Amino acid sequence: MTDPESQAVEAPGTPLPDETPVEASDEPQAEMGGSGGYAVQLGAFSDARRARRLADRAAAEGLDARLVRVPASELVRVRVGRFEDQDEALELMRKARAKGYEVVLVTDAAQEDPIS
Repeated sequence: MTDPESQAVEAPGTPLPDETPVEASDEPQAEMGGSGGYAVQLGAFSDARRARRLADRAAAEGLDARLVRVPASELVRVRVGRFEDQDEALELMRKARAKGYEVVLVTDAAQEDPIS
């Protein structure tokens, strides 16, 4: 039996452009390296321990993963990258997919609340 609280939950995001176009964010976007609006999400979890395990695995594979929450959701999200430019975010998305991750492109990175 699977515990629903420990299940990964796919958060809204956007597939690669050849599948569906990316919607622009209404949030202001900052310079690269700051708080740009695009990020690549590896997963979203109701169980923070599972999110941490995924972030640790991603870090071991060379991805600079972080744990965050976004407004109106208690899910802990595992994300990499923060970009103002959609093309740069899509390149990281392709690299993460090549490593075997099921990823989505998100446009709310400027609203993230970091989890330590």
